[in-house]
Amino acid sequence: MAKQLIFGSVPHGLQPGRSGYCLVAGHTDLPQSLIRQLEQETSVFPEEGEQLHPRHEIRQTGDIEWHLFTQQTTGIKDYTGRLSGITHIIAERAEALPDNIDPNTLLQHFTNWVTTLPDLPKTFGQAEEINLADLSGQGNGGRSVTPSRPERTDHSDKTAKFNLNTGPQPERPAPRRRRGIYYYGKRRRKSNAWWMLLSVLLVVVILILVF
Repeated sequence: MAKQLIFGSVPHGLQPGRSGYCLVAGHTDLPQSLIRQLEQETSVFPEEGEQLHPRHEIRQTGDIEWHLFTQQTTGIKDYTGRLSGITHIIAERAEALPDNIDPNTLLQHFTNWVTTLPDLPKTFGQAEEINLADLSGQGNGGRSVTPSRPERTDHSDKTAKFNLNTGPQPERPAPRRRRGIYYYGKRRRKSNAWWMLLSVLLVVVILILVF
């Protein structure tokens, strides 16, 4: 049996201390990580007048795979008077989805989407669960249809990999001896300056002795 989640902008949400755009009504026995993800992802609505069609996706939380059917309604004023919207989500475990249910066909024929905010926050129970098996014959003359699975969206962070050349590398030539004030990559010591100074002093001494 499928679960329901209804998000909207209200002064008091279903969960204690929550206000603004949050969970208004629904089944709270779903994974809390899934509820938080869906709340964040659906909190931004397009401009008024843009038609939003129901959509289907597959979401993995831990070791559980979910089929999510989502319908958003825009142009609804929240408790502050600002334009906002409502998000209605139907969630079903992948292993519990009937084999004769095509997700795309279900989206085309399901008409019980919630388009108005509940008067008060409400926790849903078994009475609000949806039996998707009852929809198996809608729009298809009672015949079974082949389930279709949308491509998974990969949100993982892919880092570019570089192929290293592991083959033999060419031998690098030995560095050339540098002339001038450098040799072997090191600066020559200033010994030449001392020899020049001594030579000048020696010439001065000789001149003094001669004259």
